[in-house]
Amino acid sequence: MRSRLAIFVSHSLVLLALLCLALDRPVQCKPLIGLSLNLPEGARAADLDKIARQERLDGANLMYLSAKWCDLEPRLGQYNLSSLSSVEHIGALGFKILFTIQTLDTNHRSLPSDLMALPFDSPVVQNRFDALLKAIATRLGPDIRWVSLGNEVDVYLSQHESELEPYAKFVEHGRDVLKSQHPQLAVGVTTTYDGARYHPGIAARLNRKMDVVSMTYYPISADWHARPIASLDSDFARMIETAGTKPLLLQEFGCPADPSISSEDLQTSYVDGLFRQLKKYGDRVAGANWFLYCDFNHVLLDKLMGYYMEGQNGVAQDQAVRFRGYLSSLGLKRADGKPRKSWEVFCSRTRAWSLR
Repeated sequence: MRSRLAIFVSHSLVLLALLCLALDRPVQCKPLIGLSLNLPEGARAADLDKIARQERLDGANLMYLSAKWCDLEPRLGQYNLSSLSSVEHIGALGFKILFTIQTLDTNHRSLPSDLMALPFDSPVVQNRFDALLKAIATRLGPDIRWVSLGNEVDVYLSQHESELEPYAKFVEHGRDVLKSQHPQLAVGVTTTYDGARYHPGIAARLNRKMDVVSMTYYPISADWHARPIASLDSDFARMIETAGTKPLLLQEFGCPADPSISSEDLQTSYVDGLFRQLKKYGDRVAGANWFLYCDFNHVLLDKLMGYYMEGQNGVAQDQAVRFRGYLSSLGLKRADGKPRKSWEVFCSRTRAWSLR
């Protein structure tokens, strides 16, 4: 009798301990789904609201916004927070928001011009960033769930390794400033999937004190060809492993469709594959945002080519052509708004996901 009682008490204590752990652990809801919205050629600015409303009706509930620090603070102490002006309206539509402040943007520093040459551990840089974050904090309503303090920062840091530690401390301090104003906010810094793949030490250092592990994912090889869909299982598993005990947030997930480097069928497979992975790892993923609604128009595409190719001396012509093919075909629709095969698959998967 005593033996059975002891076993019962022991099991009860274990169950109670597990219950306490469960109650103490933050509840991970179903991953949110987003689509980076832009306007087809010839559309009016007012049409963007119509597109957003339709996406919400189709089940999308994540919206990604971003701005460079230099645009947020065009002059010393003068802030342009127009990129946050639509937050209240977006939230009223039912979206939760990820806002990325681009202190680094892929291979560029995005600081105000008078700070551009200063190191990230300069007190002047930190104090200016603190002031900006405090100004931004006054505009962060409850619908802004995440803030990222840099975009694809591993690309720059892998080329400037001496700046890793100063930058990591810089964004950690920025996180503390935001959390002091909004304790419920999840703060991170966005790296690329290739950063986690080829520079895991950089990703680990940057994410050490962050609340969420934010990444972009494009299944592209070094020569800008899209990789086969069979790569997705191991790629996603690596992202989950990199996130560890923290939620994974896919700021951007995309695949080009240009026939010289990919195909519409392959892009469609990646759309389908995203939802398959979310079903598998749903309790580990905070949200996933597909990039992009429609292809960039030719004017913007030329600007982006110049921006990303700046300082990239010695790039072979065929490499540049393939890179342009990548940038020019990320949309689920073409630049003129004509849907690709992937469009209806994304819409149907998003509708079904919203009903789960």
